[in-house]
Amino acid sequence: MSWTPLDAGSNQPQCVIGANPDLGTEVVTCSIGIAGIRHSLDAGTTWTTIASHQDVRGGSIDWTTRTVFVIPGFGGPLLSKPLDSGTVWIPGPVAQEVAAAGGKALAARGGVLSYSNDHGVSWQGVTIGGADFAAIAVAYAPTRPEIAYALEAAPASRMAKSVDGGATFTIAGAIAGDGGGNAEIAVEAGAGDRVIVSVEGRVLRSIDSGATWQPLPRAGDFPSRSSRGVSFDAAATGLRFVRGDVASQRSIDAGLTWQPVQDLVIGTSPSRSGLVFGVRAFGVTFGSVLSRSVDSGVTFQETPLSFNRNQSEFRLVAGEAPSEFFVFVRTSSQVPPAQALAYRSTDEGVTWTAVTGLAREVLSVARSSGAGLALYAGVDAPIGEAGLFRSLNHGTSWQAIVTGDVSGPVTAIAVDPANPQRLFVAYRLANGAEVLRSVDGGATWT
Repeated sequence: MSWTPLDAGSNQPQCVIGANPDLGTEVVTCSIGIAGIRHSLDAGTTWTTIASHQDVRGGSIDWTTRTVFVIPGFGGPLLSKPLDSGTVWIPGPVAQEVAAAGGKALAARGGVLSYSNDHGVSWQGVTIGGADFAAIAVAYAPTRPEIAYALEAAPASRMAKSVDGGATFTIAGAIAGDGGGNAEIAVEAGAGDRVIVSVEGRVLRSIDSGATWQPLPRAGDFPSRSSRGVSFDAAATGLRFVRGDVASQRSIDAGLTWQPVQDLVIGTSPSRSGLVFGVRAFGVTFGSVLSRSVDSGVTFQETPLSFNRNQSEFRLVAGEAPSEFFVFVRTSSQVPPAQALAYRSTDEGVTWTAVTGLAREVLSVARSSGAGLALYAGVDAPIGEAGLFRSLNHGTSWQAIVTGDVSGPVTAIAVDPANPQRLFVAYRLANGAEVLRSVDGGATWT
């Protein structure tokens, strides 16, 4: 899976109000600015503006009736209108959270829960378990719009479930511990009984409609907010690795449970199941060594490739052949690197040779898919110098790519897996950042 930025014009998206589950290319976003709501039917290539209030901070879309609900950022009432027509917004209750499906909608604010059965035209209050249920989050099941959930604020943190689209609720269970004041609910597709809640830094999952809860993950407090990357096995669908700043974790059941891994995982083989690469550190002064595992991360063995103490960030890229891999290195200080900045292996990482031609630290890397490998490296270049380089001969030589008038350090690169001629690069500039796109393999940029 790969990601490309959404370009919504001059008003960059601050949130996604909704993405059509039946038409994967339709998306509605909100942002701060005059054009607060943007609507795209072609996955973000082109956009139309939906007239709205200047500041929109969230919302929801009922795809059954194609009604859009938005929450104004200035604290006014919830607003709704048909997504595809009209300019008149219908006011509703003041809300901090809203969810809509099947012609019905729920809104929550300050413990008050409101319900509409006519896609936002009129609203009525909902009482759950007495008058003391203070709802802070609401959600509908994506494939069962008659099922809805509401979460109560701490300290009770009760979860309530509705089977009539939100008209009535019953208490399903409660989340132990301090639930805090900020929460989000997501319901998995299917029967509507599997619910995930994010509340004050914790992520919990229920498989029985909120009656009981288990934290995700279940081992310690990792993966956590410091997660730096995720790697998947080539064949074992439940096997994955999450890398943090100083440690990695391994799951064999698709993320339900996690166990610590001996070394810091930097990547896996896309073709050979069980082949994992890591880095083993020997303290601040002694440096580190590249390691590899052939048993899905259970054990790691050192390779001959070692690094000095100033080299601490590593990026693994698979080559064209199943046995080919590249490792790009970045230093952690202003000390000039005493070693090469990239290495290549043609025997699944058993041995490595230095790749020359990159004179500056590598900040980002990417590769094309399919036959004819193209490697891209973004380097820490000063403003005025090229920051993007490409190799078409497996790293033997590198050519600078000029991206119009923009230059300097390239912090991210993405290559469309279906079209290697389509590239995205992100530059770090003195006054912010800029993302450029090329549809002709880097010849021209916009």
